[in-house]
Amino acid sequence: RRELARAAQVEAFKPGVTVCWVSGASKATVGLVKGTVDAFDGALLHVKLVELPAALAQSQQAALKVGQIVTDEPVNWTPCA
Repeated sequence: RRELARAAQVEAFKPGVTVCWVSGASKATVGLVKGTVDAFDGALLHVKLVELPAALAQSQQAALKVGQIVTDEPVNWTPCA
C-alpha cells in the first residue's frame, strides 16, 4: 500500500503541475497561494510561486514573492486549477 501511495503522490506532483495552499486561518481571510511544482523528491515539494493573495502580494515586508521557489511538505499542497 505504501508503494502505491508513494507512486500516486509522485504522479500528482509532477513538475509543472499547478498546486495550491490555503494560507492562514481561512481562504476568505487570507487567501490562496498558487504555484507550480518545480521538483518533488518523494519527501519534499519544491514549488515556484505564481500567485499570492492580494494582501500578501502588496506587502513590502512579505516573506513570499511571486517567482520564489519554496520547499515544503507535500501534505500542505494540493493539485488545483
